[in-house]
Amino acid sequence: MTMRFVVPPNWPPPPQGWQPPLGWRPDPRWGPAPPDWQFWQEDRRRRSWFARHKVATAVLATPVALMVLMVGAAGLGSGAGSTSTAFADPASGGPTPVTSNPASAPPSTSPTASPDAAVASASARAEAEARQAAALAAQQQAEKARARAEKAARKAAKVKAEKRKAAAQKKAAAQRAAKAKAAAKARAARLAREKAAREKRQRSSKNCTPGYSPCLPPASDYDCAGGSGNGPMYVQGPVQVTGTDPYDLDYDGDGVGCDS
Repeated sequence: MTMRFVVPPNWPPPPQGWQPPLGWRPDPRWGPAPPDWQFWQEDRRRRSWFARHKVATAVLATPVALMVLMVGAAGLGSGAGSTSTAFADPASGGPTPVTSNPASAPPSTSPTASPDAAVASASARAEAEARQAAALAAQQQAEKARARAEKAARKAAKVKAEKRKAAAQKKAAAQRAAKAKAAAKARAARLAREKAAREKRQRSSKNCTPGYSPCLPPASDYDCAGGSGNGPMYVQGPVQVTGTDPYDLDYDGDGVGCDS
C-alpha cells in the first residue's frame, strides 16, 4: 500500500511529489490543521505502468543506471552540485533529500517554504485580519463616542430639569409671598374699618339719649311734635322706646312713642 502526504485544505498546496523531511515544521501563518486530520493517507490515485510492474521496471532501469554511471565516470557529473530543492534542511541549512518511505517520515502538517500562492494567500489573510481589526477598533471607538454623547445628553437634560424645577419653585414662592402680602393687607384694611366703626358707634352712643331709636341727642326735655308739650325739643314720631323713657314719649306703654 502506497502512502502520500496530504496537506489540510486551509494550507497552501505543496510541490508535486513533495514529502516533509525530518525536523520540518509548518509556517505558523497557515493556521492549525483541522482536528483529527490524517497527513499520511493511502494513495488511491491510478498508478503508472512502471509502478504497477515493479519487476519489469527494475530490469529496464538497470541498463540505464549503468549508462549513467559510465557517463559519471567520464567526468560529466563529478563536479556537479547536488540537486536543488525548494525546501531547506532544518539542521544544516542545506538541501534536504526527500524520503521515499512514508513510515520513516514523521507525520507533519505542511511545507516549510510556501510557494507564491501560499505567500499571496498568507498576505491576503493578513490584510483581511488587519482590516477586520481596524473595523473592530473603529466600531469600539464609535461605541465609546456614542456612550459619551449619551452620558453628556443625560447630564445636560438633568441640569435643565433641575433649573426648570428651581425656577418653578422660585415662582411658586413669589406667588405665595404676594398672596400672603395681599391677605395681610386686606386683613389690615378690615381691622381698620372695624376699628373705625367701633369708634363711630362709641361716639354715637355718647351723643344719643339711651333707650330711643332713632337717636335723640341729650336735652332737658322732648315732646312729640304737634302735641301740647312745651319742649324745648320736639321729635317727629314714631320713636322706638326701649329704655326707661325719661322724656315720657310712650304714653300708652306699647314701646312706641309719638305714634298718635
